[in-house]
Amino acid sequence: MAFLQSLEKWFVKIIEVFCIVVIAVMVLLVGAQAIMRFILANKVDMSWSEEAVRFLLCYMVFFGTVLVYEKHGHVWVSNLVDAVPVSVRKILLTLSYLVQLAFCICVFLGTARYMPVVKTQFSNVLHIPLNYVYMIIPVTIAFTMVFCVRDLIMLLMGKGDLKPEKPTVPVPEEGGMEDG
Repeated sequence: MAFLQSLEKWFVKIIEVFCIVVIAVMVLLVGAQAIMRFILANKVDMSWSEEAVRFLLCYMVFFGTVLVYEKHGHVWVSNLVDAVPVSVRKILLTLSYLVQLAFCICVFLGTARYMPVVKTQFSNVLHIPLNYVYMIIPVTIAFTMVFCVRDLIMLLMGKGDLKPEKPTVPVPEEGGMEDG
């Protein structure tokens, strides 16, 4: 189990570094495009950078989604789950993970069916096969499924976190907002 946790930490770290690099490249490309367009009056053609940034944004969003899922950072309404006893909470969370897993499987299978279609299509400016762009969907969905199964197993083994959520935003005291 310690090996898997170590592997997971390294995997998450690689995705985090990848996202940081992608953001840096996006900023550099957009900055370079602005400089070329407005300062150098289009003397250097940077039209390809707009398409590259769009594709990088797709990669960043999908890998970012995996990171947020792994850290349980997605927005969800915890009022119902927090209001019920722990035994019912475990059932609700199990159902939640099963629904999430079913959704991931549907998306994975749907994109798997779609991939042969986009394999023959190319991007307009960069002329790269679009399956390299759309491949991010089944890859990140597979990663999300792994984390979902991990969380479901931890919950069923009794190692999942069943404590009520703490609010991440300060809740005002009774009586409303302070005068200021």
